[in-house]
Amino acid sequence: MVRARITRPPSIPDEALKRLAQYWSRAALMHDWVHALIDEYGGVQEVIDADYEWELEAYLSYWLAGLFVVVEGFNKLKLRDARVQKLFQAHLSDLKGLRHETYHFTLSRLKGAKVMRNINWAEELHEAVGDFIREHIHRKIHVERLMALRAKKRGA
Repeated sequence: MVRARITRPPSIPDEALKRLAQYWSRAALMHDWVHALIDEYGGVQEVIDADYEWELEAYLSYWLAGLFVVVEGFNKLKLRDARVQKLFQAHLSDLKGLRHETYHFTLSRLKGAKVMRNINWAEELHEAVGDFIREHIHRKIHVERLMALRAKKRGA
């Protein structure tokens, strides 16, 4: 009988996962503010009509710039997820350009304005990274609980 080989996802050191989750949490906070503002006014155009365009742009800019940093950390840790990598590679230039415009003074907002007009892919990327992080956190919690139960049984 040939046994199927089970491959485990790579183990992520606790501190690295914690830092990645912290960066993602910052981006998620800005993401939530974007949606809260849009929901409050009933749509993007309504936010602009109500004269809150700068607030919307600020939340969007910081969310997308933060998302770039999260995926940068994801890659630096050599993590692998097909959804995350596909979306990031497809929009690397846009995210990098927007991050640059967000944190460095520029007279032109062309790159950022282009990115902000179509952000469905950013929603997908945000969700994919969040799913990956949550999955690994839940897995670590599960393993820690099993180890604690085993240790308790040995001690009993």
